[in-house]
Amino acid sequence: MNGLKALQHTTGIEVPRTHAPYVALCDFCTAREQFALLWVFVLMTISSNTLPALLLTGVDWAGLVALKVSPLELFLRGSAMYLGIIVIMRVFRRQKGAMNAPDLVVLLLVADAAQNALSANYNSISEGAIVVGTLFLWAFVLDTLAFYSRPLRHLINGQPVTIVQDGQFNRLQMRRDMLTTDDVMEQLREQGVDDVRQVARCYLETDGHFSVIKRDGAPTDQPQSNPLSVQ
Repeated sequence: MNGLKALQHTTGIEVPRTHAPYVALCDFCTAREQFALLWVFVLMTISSNTLPALLLTGVDWAGLVALKVSPLELFLRGSAMYLGIIVIMRVFRRQKGAMNAPDLVVLLLVADAAQNALSANYNSISEGAIVVGTLFLWAFVLDTLAFYSRPLRHLINGQPVTIVQDGQFNRLQMRRDMLTTDDVMEQLREQGVDDVRQVARCYLETDGHFSVIKRDGAPTDQPQSNPLSVQ
């Protein structure tokens, strides 16, 4: 089979006779070179108007940006879910720096449930952008309110609480935050403390992490200076 017939047989495209001299070169090429040349001639055969049409076929351009759900509904859904999750986490979440397995399961399930409530069966980019923009808007609003108002900052973020004071566990506060002695000691060990009596104050901060203030004279993890070093 000569080059012209091979091209027509492979692609099913009728090649103009003006390309025949070039296609004839395929008879003197290897199989790989023939394959490459054949598709070069295919692109030469397809008109400049036909190629863009082939590339864009099947794309629903109107559906990418069309609003099938009311923007107000999307805003209300996003606002309700964002503020609702903030309230639930503020009231019921376990304030602890580390996340255990049940906490992770709850986080995944909440994310899945929230996605279903947010979606409203939207598919377009515009509708998704409205929902995402709503979430970022509320995050910015709450951060701004917390920055300018101390009462609102305490309401939104909470306040640090004392877990250990003068080497003694604050059992009442630990019970409120559902923290066991093992939980607190785990956090203290991460701070380089293995005995609660070495602690002057231990606070559970608003971000869920522990900050520890050691008693005077308590051993620290700071490296000792070398007295033989040259000043």
